[in-house]
Amino acid sequence: MPFLRPTHTLAAFLVATSIASAACGGDAAPPAAPDLGVGDAGAPDLGADPVDLGPAAVDLGPAPEDLGPAMSGAPNAPGPYAVTRSTTMVGASPVTVFDPTLPAGVRAPLAVFLPGFQLTVRQYAAICERLASHGVVVVGVDATGGFFPNHVALRDAAIAVIDWAIASAPSAAHTDGGRVLTLGHSLGGKLATMAAGADARVTALLAIDPVNGGGGPGMGYTAERPDIVPDVVAALAIPVGFMGETTNASGGFMPCAPADQNFTTFYAAASAAPWAAQWTFIGADHMDFVPDTAGCFACAACTAGTADAATVARDTATLAVAFAQRHLLGVTTSEEWLRGGLLPAGIAATGRP
Repeated sequence: MPFLRPTHTLAAFLVATSIASAACGGDAAPPAAPDLGVGDAGAPDLGADPVDLGPAAVDLGPAPEDLGPAMSGAPNAPGPYAVTRSTTMVGASPVTVFDPTLPAGVRAPLAVFLPGFQLTVRQYAAICERLASHGVVVVGVDATGGFFPNHVALRDAAIAVIDWAIASAPSAAHTDGGRVLTLGHSLGGKLATMAAGADARVTALLAIDPVNGGGGPGMGYTAERPDIVPDVVAALAIPVGFMGETTNASGGFMPCAPADQNFTTFYAAASAAPWAAQWTFIGADHMDFVPDTAGCFACAACTAGTADAATVARDTATLAVAFAQRHLLGVTTSEEWLRGGLLPAGIAATGRP
């Protein structure tokens, strides 16, 4: 059923900047960020009220060591854990750690988040914070390399961050290196897929409107910016999920998520995955998946969709949490949020098995 969505390129960036400059006298104001509210920790509030799950369960004490929380709460609302945010450098990569405050003796799975082209972890902080509040250590990795980044080098930087997160980071003592999720948006979705294909420690992959691009118009694939579909994706024998949209599959000077490089191609190639899902956000556009678009001058290059951007960002966080619950925390009931009756409105889902 569902389909599409990728990342923007240098050409799209320059076109968007020049268009915005011409239209606004040279100083176009960046698009306003969706008003998602502010939670107690200062992060945007992506949640509606949690679904009523009935009477509280009997308190059975802390979850077993290495298994993490047995239940983290409804994914459409903040989780039960306070989150501490810190920044540091891992090699040449700036990283931001979203660390949940867990009960003594509990270890959390790890999620490594990779932002889209020329975007930063800060612009996705609402998603990272929401995921961490449900009992996942989230490490966001900002890209280096300017307008022509080396995708293989960025993949290797992400793997180096996994090394650091499970062995050397301040949160390493309560991070379970046996449960690792890579996720990202646009170019970050491609990089997350590349990291999953290169590192056997990755146990699940979630790509948000990924784009399997070589770099821009007229720029073919190279050794530094390889074509990873179908080969890398087809070899993934782990749970995978691909979100996307169809608004930016075609049209304009350079589609932000070309149909031959978008999320539907990733899903179609994932033949070895024991669990796979594809979600199409009806009427969304490529940049709706970014909770905070302030300072994103290239965002104007992507044709605007008809969906409400704040709703898309909120539902992206909901699916990210439900996916982590299902495949990292062992919460099988979260399947209802992913492909069942609790799937947010406006999203078409398909999957296998």
